[in-house]
Amino acid sequence: MLAAFAGHFIEAHKAACTFAEKMQIIPIPAQADILITSANPCHYDFWQGLKPYVYSHQAVREGGIIIFLLDGAEGLCGDAPSHEPTFRHYLLSSFDDQKADVERGEVDDLVAIHACMHHAQIRQRVKKTFCVSNHLSAADIDAMGFEAAPSVQQALAWAYDLLGPDAKVGVIPYGGETLVRPLAIDR
Repeated sequence: MLAAFAGHFIEAHKAACTFAEKMQIIPIPAQADILITSANPCHYDFWQGLKPYVYSHQAVREGGIIIFLLDGAEGLCGDAPSHEPTFRHYLLSSFDDQKADVERGEVDDLVAIHACMHHAQIRQRVKKTFCVSNHLSAADIDAMGFEAAPSVQQALAWAYDLLGPDAKVGVIPYGGETLVRPLAIDR
């Protein structure tokens, strides 16, 4: 569905945002304990795959587990190789450490550190992220702070071992195109 908005630029923008929310955000009944999310269609590298990882975090409760499916044929930053040194340096750092380095002027690549800061916030929210990948090396998965899993089934078994057999599971098959809004948030 398409729409066009005109008039005062602020009011037109607000109306467009309201329309976009109705079209793009999927309400879900509650956050999952375990979330299986595919990076598709942003699955070629983690530079693009970070988007679905960030988008999906609203669908998993704090202290939950993400099972992240990322093909990774182009490694960490295949689409943006200039960002890889910053990624490798900061992906395992805390948000506070990253922010402090930015404030001290120690970060040259502000675009990459911005992505690392989102990554750090989500890693802090969840208990663990299992990564199922066809191509990423163990070193790349470690650099992301994730644990490699050979299959979704194995990652799910490990997640149940950590959270118990009654853990609720959510699935996002197209994480690169899906935004969710939980109707209820466990706190």
